[in-house]
Amino acid sequence: MLNDNDEEKKDDDKEEEDKPPLMEEITIPSVTELVEVGVQFLPTKGGITSIDFDKESRTFHIPIINLDENSEVVLRNLVAYEACSASGPLVLTRYTELMNGIIDTENDAKLLCERRIIINHLKNEKEVTGLWNGMNSIEERERDEGEKGIWGESREVQRRANEEEWYSDVEEENEDDLDALRGSDEEGERYAVWNDDMEKRGVDLFVGLQFATRKKYKEVLKDWVVRRGWDLKFLKSERDKVTAICKNGCDWRIHASSVMKTSSYQIKSIKGKHICNHRTDNMQADYKYIGKRIQHFIKDNPNEGLESLKNKIRRDVQVECSMHKVYRAKRYALELLRGDVKEQYNRLYDYCATVVKHNPNSSMVLKVDRSLTPPVLERMYCCLSGCKEGLLDGCRPIIGLDGCFLKGLYKGQLLTAVGRDGNDNLVPIAYAMVEVEKFDTWEWFLNLLLRDIGSHEDRGWAFLSD
Repeated sequence: MLNDNDEEKKDDDKEEEDKPPLMEEITIPSVTELVEVGVQFLPTKGGITSIDFDKESRTFHIPIINLDENSEVVLRNLVAYEACSASGPLVLTRYTELMNGIIDTENDAKLLCERRIIINHLKNEKEVTGLWNGMNSIEERERDEGEKGIWGESREVQRRANEEEWYSDVEEENEDDLDALRGSDEEGERYAVWNDDMEKRGVDLFVGLQFATRKKYKEVLKDWVVRRGWDLKFLKSERDKVTAICKNGCDWRIHASSVMKTSSYQIKSIKGKHICNHRTDNMQADYKYIGKRIQHFIKDNPNEGLESLKNKIRRDVQVECSMHKVYRAKRYALELLRGDVKEQYNRLYDYCATVVKHNPNSSMVLKVDRSLTPPVLERMYCCLSGCKEGLLDGCRPIIGLDGCFLKGLYKGQLLTAVGRDGNDNLVPIAYAMVEVEKFDTWEWFLNLLLRDIGSHEDRGWAFLSD
């Protein structure tokens, strides 16, 4: 029989066994160490419950996770929420402890990224390592918080700390700026987010207004000052904060910064008033800005002359610009409407594959100079199936050949072959884009053409050329 002390000791031992191990008690080899002894890491499409280690094949199955600049904040909040509301095992907490345990160095993170277990949208593997190693275990938090728990007095302390961090990035951290932002909370403007409707209505910027990204904030700020005839000078233009003043000398100033180190931006203070006159020589109105403003006009008038377009910009955008800037603005507007020309060239392989897929028996040939980096397109040949069959079934055996210059951004020449049907209508047969019209390019084009429509001996073709 066991005495009372033995029974109490046995109960204590059983309770110790039921407790989950603390973070410092978990000694898991790193990814690098496991790979060196033959362990394989494979991604799974399931959730955290799909984590598994197969002893026979030495395979560690870990679910895929996408990491970006907001992931650490999300994970910390979820771990804290799980600790407060979960009645069963702390699954997410154990997962973060596992990842913390197996990722010790940048090489560990790199190995998991290569195996597509971690989809990394951060700058590099060093940030991935810092993210997981910076996660504290829930046990450490509970010990630090003691009997109060994370929703007791400590939550109020954390709220105040977050509020101090929220305002700490305002330039110079003076009380006027803090009062301006706190005032916006009372007026209900703190949570307003810039949207397309505000842009159409021309809403003024105000303290507390939020933007999705830093880039969007700078675009809106630039448009806002140009429409009012003001020019800016940026005192600070950093990743986490942007401060601008009036370039013409008045005491107006605007400051914005990131919200809790996320991609969102918020106006924290606007001080002073503009007393300067409307200016048309505005440095903020660069060619890209003007191109966006005249985009719809260029869509309806793509052949508008530069002189008349310059007058149009003076009237509508209210800025003076050189003829060179007008030319660049028009070209940028056309790029927005038609898409970037370089990007279109990058999709030529996809275009050829699509044509052949939907037009079987068509011929699409690309000739590329791969000795250059990146490779350069030299020639392109196209003969559609319908054109080929139309020539063979209902046209005379006469083929006209001609060439013309290409007048786009990238020059070259266009070689064409056309036929005539029974009603004397022209029927396109094939065309080719080449670098220059010469014997070598014509020979290349005609060899491909005869391969598609049959040889001269078999068909008795007659060729006409100017």
